[in-house]
Amino acid sequence: MLILRPLFSEIPNLGGIFQKIMLTAFNEVYALSQEKNVTLRMAAYMVAIKRITTAGKLRGGPISMG
Repeated sequence: MLILRPLFSEIPNLGGIFQKIMLTAFNEVYALSQEKNVTLRMAAYMVAIKRITTAGKLRGGPISMG
């Protein structure tokens, strides 16, 4: 996040959007880690996998790995 902050601070009003996105993502991961009693890292993996499978379903087919 420290690397991206200067990038977003250069563009007016994008810094606030970035901060909101990061806060929303953190809250989702934190809530899942508390719910499932797992580490934040494991919860982040779980959220990522859920997003990938949801995207695959929205595309209308199985997820291709190649």
